[in-house]
Amino acid sequence: MKKQVFPLLLITLLLILGCKNTNTEIIEDTVEIEETFSLPDGAIPITYYRNHIYFDSETDSVKGNFIFDTGASGLLIDSTFYANNYHTNSTYRTTKIHGVGTGYQSIISINKIFNFNFSNYTYQALGADVIKLKTITGDLSDGIIGESFFSNQKYLMEINYVHEYIVLHSDTNTIDLSTYSKIKIKKQFQSIKSWRFDDKDIKEEASKFLVPATIQINDSLRITKDFILDIGAGGSIYLTTKVAKEHNLSANIIDKFEYYNTSSGIGGNTSGVTFTANFVEIGNYKLQDVIMSYSNDKSGALAGINSYNSKLGNDYGGLLGNLILEHFDIVIDFSDNAFLYLKPNQNYDKPFEFSKLGFSYKNRNKTLFAWIVTGFCKDSPAEKSGLQVNDEIVFVNGVSILDISYEEEENFLKQLDRIELVILRNGEEMTFEFELFEN
Repeated sequence: MKKQVFPLLLITLLLILGCKNTNTEIIEDTVEIEETFSLPDGAIPITYYRNHIYFDSETDSVKGNFIFDTGASGLLIDSTFYANNYHTNSTYRTTKIHGVGTGYQSIISINKIFNFNFSNYTYQALGADVIKLKTITGDLSDGIIGESFFSNQKYLMEINYVHEYIVLHSDTNTIDLSTYSKIKIKKQFQSIKSWRFDDKDIKEEASKFLVPATIQINDSLRITKDFILDIGAGGSIYLTTKVAKEHNLSANIIDKFEYYNTSSGIGGNTSGVTFTANFVEIGNYKLQDVIMSYSNDKSGALAGINSYNSKLGNDYGGLLGNLILEHFDIVIDFSDNAFLYLKPNQNYDKPFEFSKLGFSYKNRNKTLFAWIVTGFCKDSPAEKSGLQVNDEIVFVNGVSILDISYEEEENFLKQLDRIELVILRNGEEMTFEFELFEN
C-alpha cells in the first residue's frame, strides 16, 4: 500500500504577533451577569483554548484532547501521547512531513485502522501519523483530527465559538440558515487513500477549502485572494511570502513588527512581519483594524509556491484562522458543493489586540514542568533582556507556572505591566525582568 503524506498547515497562535497591545482597561469590582444557556440538541462540547478547538475523544479507547484542524487530513497523534498509551505491533514506515515553517518533521506512519470516538460519532481512520505536536501547541494537545471524516461524510458543521460547541448536520433540513451570509468556497481535492478492511473497501479523501476574502492593507493597497480555511491556525490571516513580494509589502507597510518563532508549525522555524490592516471583507461582513502577518519563509506552507502543494497552485493568499472566524457563528458545508455560512456573534465588535509580551512560549507544564520560550518580536524588551529560545520558564512574577491553570493563563498574563521570569537554562536558574509593551 502506498500512503500519501498530506501537508499539515496547523499553525499556533503567536503571542508575538504584534508586540504591543491596544488599550485595555481593567475595571475592578464589576459584577458580571452570566446568561443562562443550554446546549442545543445534538451539540458536541468543545474547548476553545488559545484559539484552537479541542475535542474530548477516545482513540482506540484511549482518552485525549484532539485539535480540530481543517488544514490537516486524517488522524495525527502526538508522539509523547502515543508512546505513553499505545503498544502496537502494527506495521509502520518513517517519512517526512511538511507544513508551516521552513523545515520538516521526520515521523512514523502507523498502518492500522484507528477508531476515533467523540460524542456519538466514530471515525475509522485509515492509519495515523505520529508527530511531535506538543512542541507546537503545548501539552493540552494529544493529537489532531483533520477534515477527512467530516468531508467524506459531507457534513455541515455548525461551530459556536462563544458557547463552545459544534453540531454536525447531515443536510440543511436540521439547521436554519436564513440568518447566515452564504459564501461559496472551493473544495480542492488533494489525494485519496484506499484500504480493504473487514472485506470492505474503505476510501478516505483529503481536501483543502479555499475562502475568498479581500484585505484593505491601507488606503492605497487592496488584496483579493482565496485563503485556505485553516481552523488549526490560531491567528487571523497569514499572507504568503509570494503575496508579500507581489505587493511589495515590506515597502508599502510602515508600522510593522518583525517576529521569529521556532515552533509555529510542523516545519519549525518561521519568520514574518505583523501589521494592522484597515479592514478585511468576507462575504457581506467587514472586520476593522485586523492584526495579521505576512511571511518571510522561503519554503513551507506560507511560502506560497508550487513546491509546497502543486494541486493548490501558487495563487492562494495564505491562511484564514480562528482569530477571524471566532467573530462569527459559522457553518461549514463539507460537501463537494462547498459553502461557508457566517453570522456575527457577540465577538463581532471585539477589537483585535497585539500581545504585549514580546515573546512566545508553549505551555509544557504537564510533561516538562515549564513554559518553553519559542520566539520573539525583534528588538522587544523581552529579546533585549537576554531571554532566549528554549529557556524553561518556571515562575512568572513569583507564581509557579504549575499553579496557573489553562483557564487562568491568558487573563493572568494580560494583567501584567512588568514581568519577572525565573527560568532554567541548561539546568542553571536565572531571572529576567523587563517592562512589557505599554498600552
